[in-house]
Amino acid sequence: MAGGHTSLYLVQTRGGKLRQFHVFKAFQDSVRESVGHSQEMQHLLDERSALERKRFLAEGRPFTAG
Repeated sequence: MAGGHTSLYLVQTRGGKLRQFHVFKAFQDSVRESVGHSQEMQHLLDERSALERKRFLAEGRPFTAG
């Protein structure tokens, strides 16, 4: 982008509302790393939840989320 500038924003949903936070250049690498870790953790939790649900259903036990 000629003559322009780029900015990084962290976007979060809380209570159904979007919030945006400007990320200063000095913090961009660590924020990107933290977001990557957070996404990986969410993936692992989702995976674990699916496995537990499958195990409960295989045992004939009711599974309720929440």
